[in-house]
Formats: sequence, C-alpha cells, structure tokens
Amino acid sequence: MNITETSRLLTYVAAVDGRRVDDATVIAWHDILGDLQMADCQQAVRRHFAGSKDWLMPAHVRELAIKVRDDRRPKHEALSLPSRFEADEERIERVKRGIAVVVEALSESNERRAARREPSVVVDEREISRQRAIERARRERKGSRA
Repeated sequence: MNITETSRLLTYVAAVDGRRVDDATVIAWHDILGDLQMADCQQAVRRHFAGSKDWLMPAHVRELAIKVRDDRRPKHEALSLPSRFEADEERIERVKRGIAVVVEALSESNERRAARREPSVVVDEREISRQRAIERARRERKGSRA
C-alpha cells in the first residue's frame, strides 16, 4: 500500500469514527501498514467497524488484514505417503507401476540412442583380402622403382 492509499484508508476511517487525520497520522499509519495490500486493509476496516465499538488502531487493521489475506489463500491439505513400515495394500502396486514407468522410459531412451548410431560396418573377408593384396602390390612397385 502506498502513501496515497493509506491516506484514502484513513479518510474512510475518519468518515466513520470522526477522527482527525493529518499528514503525520497518514505517515505513521503508512509506516505500520505499508507492507499490506489496500484491499485487505479496507476489508479489515469494514470488519472492525461492523463488529466492534472499539477505537480503531493500526494494530487492529494489521491483524484483520492478515486474516483477510490468509482467508483468501486456498487451503491445501497436507498429503503424506505412508512409510514402508505402515500397512498399505496399494503400496506394492504403486511401486510396481513406478518401476514399470522407469523401465519403459529407459528402454525408449536406449532405442533412441541406438537409432542415432551409425549402422555398423559389415566385415567382408574378401574385401579385407583384396585390400591387403593392393597394399602388397603397392609396396612391391615402390621397391622395384628404387
């Protein structure tokens, strides 16, 4: 909440309870409530005046604004898996399904890796013999020229 929003909030409060608002009051309230959202503070002021006859203080607004903010956040239930020592009939099935997923992912990875490899060269004994004969003939020619 910025200083202008704090001033508007205090103007609303003054309209309800008749307090005097000056620059020092706005700065003091902003120092206490500046980290909160304007909408949460407005809702907090409404709640206070709707249910209390007490003089509104920044601490009241802060406390109620935090409650408003927390009420707005979704509530999530903390989930925990049973430990391996607890009785859980479905645990073995979950573990088996997990292992199957991992095995499938690894086999797909191996298949992709194998597909990327260059095809292996087929060794032909005749071709090897031919290459050796060519090399021998080249060596013999060099020897006869010298």
